Amino acid sequence: MSQSNDMPELLRVEDFVVDCRALDEAAFASRHGRAFLVHYGAVDQMRRPERPQPTQVFSVETPFYSGAPLRTLKSDYLVYPIQSTGRSPYPSMITVGRTRNNDIILPDESVSKFHAFFRDATDIPAGGPPTLVLQDAGSRNGTLLGGKPVPTARQGPPVGIAAGALVRFGVVQLTFLDATGLRELVRLLLPEAK
Repeated sequence: MSQSNDMPELLRVEDFVVDCRALDEAAFASRHGRAFLVHYGAVDQMRRPERPQPTQVFSVETPFYSGAPLRTLKSDYLVYPIQSTGRSPYPSMITVGRTRNNDIILPDESVSKFHAFFRDATDIPAGGPPTLVLQDAGSRNGTLLGGKPVPTARQGPPVGIAAGALVRFGVVQLTFLDATGLRELVRLLLPEAK
């Protein structure tokens, strides 16, 4: 953790090179987790609030990164493991939000303090791979999955999420990857990881 603002250190694709080389897929997933959100763009480009404030409201037309072709500036790929960190007051969910008490912290003023959450799916067929579902937490600017709104608990059930899906929290767009997908991205961007 950094001393200045007590926020967790940011992970970048470069941070996974050694383990992509040294670990097999199962060991990699065991060490780093099985699911990730990947954001292309420097964190400086996010609109960080200067002080505690209400979430800024953005219209649907607000421009945001829309998943352009693969970029080669590796340090601008930020990786957010989807796993419990112990910071969230909700142990049954993996929370996403702007403040430090979330498992996944997106420091952008379009992201609500507690914006959305992931949970393990409960209707997994016996022997099937574990999957995650996503639910909006009543955020001000909404959550989109593949361009479609993710419902709050009052609006409907959580939605399942598949590898490669585009997820948007407020105006921050990320790509959902499983451990295999993250390893492939690291190897594609950083040939020394092969």
